[in-house]
Amino acid sequence: MSGTGSSGSEEQSIAASEIPGECGLLGSKKTRGDLGTAIAAIVLVYSPRDLQQMRWNFAEKIRDISPTYRKRLEETITEYLHGTYQNVRQRSRSGFRGAQDNPEAGKGKEKNAVIGWRRIRSDQDTD
Repeated sequence: MSGTGSSGSEEQSIAASEIPGECGLLGSKKTRGDLGTAIAAIVLVYSPRDLQQMRWNFAEKIRDISPTYRKRLEETITEYLHGTYQNVRQRSRSGFRGAQDNPEAGKGKEKNAVIGWRRIRSDQDTD
């Protein structure tokens, strides 16, 4: 990955040519723990300031949708973005071993995220 994140003077970026290699690296992991460690190495290059910029960029992209739906969508995206970031940060400090090596671990959270997105989309249909 190139760039220095928010701690340096250059803007954080990843070259498009690097993406297939990163995906290949993630795809080669055999356990959830190893995958979590590899994902953390990618995610934690970014800072909370970078996450804020992502939120602002997203808000700009959705400015033309209905205000009610936009507000809910921004709140949900913020919750998932910051929640996921903090979860990855915490797990990288404590390690990704144990339950994370169980393929069934975390399926409830994934299901809840899907249900949350469906709820938002159905709310949009009624706006």
